[in-house]
Formats: sequence, C-alpha cells, structure tokens
Amino acid sequence: MVLYESHSVIHGRPFPLKGRFFANIFIHFEPIYEEESVELPPYILEGSPEAEAWHRKTPNRFTAGNSDGATKAHGYAATNDLKRLKSLAKKNPYILHKEDFNGWQPLHEAVRAGHVGIVEFLLENDANINHRTNQGGGSTPLGLALEHLSPDHPVVELLERYGAEL
Repeated sequence: MVLYESHSVIHGRPFPLKGRFFANIFIHFEPIYEEESVELPPYILEGSPEAEAWHRKTPNRFTAGNSDGATKAHGYAATNDLKRLKSLAKKNPYILHKEDFNGWQPLHEAVRAGHVGIVEFLLENDANINHRTNQGGGSTPLGLALEHLSPDHPVVELLERYGAEL
C-alpha cells in the first residue's frame, strides 16, 4: 500500500513502483472539529456559495446543538471563558458577531453577566457596541448592563467609555 498526501504530491507517484500488482487510492475527507470547533469550518469562507451549501447540508452543526441559534461564542462569553473565546476567534473571527434567534450577540451575553474582560475583548474586535436585540424595542448592550448590573459597574463604565448609547 502506498499512502501520500495529495497536497504535496498532486495525485501521482514521486517515483515508479516495482512489482506486478499495485493500486492507488485517494481519500478525501473533512476534518471533524472537537471542543474548540467553530460553526463554519475555517477552510470555508463566510458568505461564499460553499458556506451556504455547508449550512444547508449541516444545519444542526451551525447552531452547535442549540435550538435558539446560540453559538459557542455566546456560551464562552456568558461563562467568562476568554481563553476559549480567543481560540474560537482566531479560527473564525466572524463568530464574535453572530446573532442568535433573539438578535443577541456574544457581547450581549458578556454584558448581562458582567464579564469586563470578555466585553473589552469583544469591543477590541469590532463588536457593534449599539447592536439592538430583537426583544421588544430592542436592547442595546448598555441597556442590558443598566438592567442587570449596577450603574457604577465596570462594564457600564467600559461601555460608556467606548461611546455606547441606550
């Protein structure tokens, strides 16, 4: 049996085989991403036709098993897991801006929970500081902060420093 990587040898042998019987087998596969996976594999460009086909083919992987459309980034933001959120963002920075079915982005989750480090990381990575949720008239991150935290909480001060609006 001969095994070689197709990215280093373009579907051919680097040297002739000696013998009477041989066969070539090419196996193409899609990697499986474990705990640190992203919703869209890093080798597929967001917004491309291939991404649309991938979402149609694997609709449950997009939501990571959640019926509300929340991504792993939402979970990491809510639980103050900055290390995993950074790892996820390194593989797919778009994940930091995904909305769940209620219009919540990871920023909203981090604000509600009062996680200053996560909020700062998301703002440094271009999170929309005034993004409104789909609830009622729509809540901005600052509105959520004032609803769930004290007015002098560091998250409120951070959002105001970045120019957040109600």
